[in-house]
Amino acid sequence: MGCAVALFFLLCRWRRFRLAARGRRRRGESGMARRLWRWYADRQFNRWEKTVLWDMVEPYRPPRSFAPLIGTYVAAFYTGVVASAITEQLYKEKYWEDHPGEAVPLMPPKFYWGPWRVMNGEVPRFMQTPEEAKPA
Repeated sequence: MGCAVALFFLLCRWRRFRLAARGRRRRGESGMARRLWRWYADRQFNRWEKTVLWDMVEPYRPPRSFAPLIGTYVAAFYTGVVASAITEQLYKEKYWEDHPGEAVPLMPPKFYWGPWRVMNGEVPRFMQTPEEAKPA
């Protein structure tokens, strides 16, 4: 809308300049500019009027449903579940190709860069109960 207003002002100034250059500029002789200003004012007022009308009606409208949002969240969650299952299966297959006949260790997390306490697929001794942590 701002671009249209700027263009409108530019055209009005150009018209005034042309009329002044010809020496025919008189007070009140801007029919086109007047019509455009009237159109712009009516448009602004009607837009304001619509806003007031909807503000009055809004309390009586039923609330919007959360079903589409919940559906989107559920779809995103299960997409992540399926993607992680596929990623883990590919990891296992690659490990089996490189180390046939061995047990596959836990897959390290993809998007977590914090401390990873599981070493070689086993819980470290300081994380186990005292009975389990006894040396063999």
